[in-house]
Amino acid sequence: MDMESIRAFLDVIQTGSITGAAKQRYMSQPALGKRMMALEKELGTELFLRGKGQQQIRMTAAGEAFVDIAERMELLYEQALRLKDTQQRVYLTAASIRSAHGEVFLPLLAYLRKEHPEICLTVEDHHTVEILPLLEKKRIDLGITQLPVTSPELVSELLYEEEYRVIQLQGGTLCQGQGRPVMPSKLAQQKGIFQAFDSYFQAWFESHWPLHTVKIRVNTTSTAELYFESPDDWMIAPAAVAREMEARGFVSAPLEDNSAPMHRVYLTYHRYRQEEPALRLTIDELRCLFLRESR
Repeated sequence: MDMESIRAFLDVIQTGSITGAAKQRYMSQPALGKRMMALEKELGTELFLRGKGQQQIRMTAAGEAFVDIAERMELLYEQALRLKDTQQRVYLTAASIRSAHGEVFLPLLAYLRKEHPEICLTVEDHHTVEILPLLEKKRIDLGITQLPVTSPELVSELLYEEEYRVIQLQGGTLCQGQGRPVMPSKLAQQKGIFQAFDSYFQAWFESHWPLHTVKIRVNTTSTAELYFESPDDWMIAPAAVAREMEARGFVSAPLEDNSAPMHRVYLTYHRYRQEEPALRLTIDELRCLFLRESR
């Protein structure tokens, strides 16, 4: 029993006649009729009720039962053919700080879809302190973090750095000028919403506004947005976060402070896995991506 006979049988069912199925398959009606008779002989039972002048097919009880069997056989056959494609796929899992998704994974995903569709990428959302143990335990393949690692098993490379910006609600009292920098001394501490992006940022922030004096301390940007209540409320965040919040109706401005740190984003991976072909290809593309952007 070959798949062509199974598919021909299903075509007869779909079109309602051997003549219609023969036209659909670009073969003669007698040839398709002989194929159906051969299938019946192999099964040891008649599938069709035949009669002179009969235009539409009529099924025997065995034929009606065989329809479901034939459909399942076709489905299983197609699944079997896909096994080769499945074996060729490579699965990678990355974990990233929230602010880097748009900067890192959107362009990376576009590249992989176009050039390497066999690589299937899963991206998880984590804080840096969560990403590093996942890498050490080899539960993920690469991480995007905001601190370099000190573990001998892991490697960190600086991908890019960006400025911190002041963010306010639309109509904010300080972020109204076209890109006009804001001096830290203009930011009222009791209106500040603090999110710790990394230890360097937190140390700089506390040199201007002790944490116990700010309006609230949060651990995610989505939570921070809930506490913007007046035009005087503010937070300071990396440029990528500022762009995302601007898309949701906030405004931002640069800081006028030479001592303000840059927000650094690192590519981190396991030292002893970096030569795996798909992982190496992905690491190399990320390097090239940010090298191109820095030119």
